[in-house]
Amino acid sequence: MKNTIKKLLIGISTFALVCGASVGGALAYFTATDTAKGGITLNIKPGTSIEETAEGANKLIFITNTGDGDATTEDATVYVRVWVSYGGDQTVNVGGTNWSKGSDGYYYYSQPLAPGASTETLKAEVSVENEELNHEFSIVVAQECCAVNFEGANGPDYQGWLLTAKTE
Repeated sequence: MKNTIKKLLIGISTFALVCGASVGGALAYFTATDTAKGGITLNIKPGTSIEETAEGANKLIFITNTGDGDATTEDATVYVRVWVSYGGDQTVNVGGTNWSKGSDGYYYYSQPLAPGASTETLKAEVSVENEELNHEFSIVVAQECCAVNFEGANGPDYQGWLLTAKTE
């Protein structure tokens, strides 16, 4: 019996020593850090700004091209698209003149925007079954722009939503 208890204590002690010795290595592995150096500076032009105005429970959305330069250059004129998201049990109807919903869920403005120009209103109109809206909800709006690609002499040729940035 004494021999069995002695073997059990030796086994438990050996196990504890092995576990204790491996904790340091695991701790070092999981807490190691390093800093990466280098990178690429991206100068993304042109830009746009979004203006959202509340009209009761509805939201009016305008996008403005903040780029500068000549409207016929690649780095000035843009196409815009907007994503509208909402939650809750209300219905939100989104639409406006020159806006159309794409198969990807974005609302696309059909006209290219010259520097300083703004889109026509995109309205997110809330409708509820009752006359009274008795709970809070959010209409989240995100917008993107892409430069107009001038391939020919007759003006903008296509929207470059799927183009990627090239690095040197």
